[in-house]
Amino acid sequence: MALQLADYVSYAGLPFKHEGRYLRSQEHDSLIIDTRKNYFIWNSQGLAGNLSQFIKAYYGVSDREMHFRLKEIGRASCR
Repeated sequence: MALQLADYVSYAGLPFKHEGRYLRSQEHDSLIIDTRKNYFIWNSQGLAGNLSQFIKAYYGVSDREMHFRLKEIGRASCR
């Protein structure tokens, strides 16, 4: 099963608030996560996608750094 965006946001301690089935960033008001579709939309940036794309967009990191962050989550969840 794929890691859910909502679980990642919680794990990373990112400031999001629940609005029904959505999570809305408290730092970027146009950044929304649809928890049912496991998909983010960042309207002001014209971006959308899955968890990998979210990490790259939110942190402004490369594919390599994004993969590193995902591996770190995997290691933490195995503890």
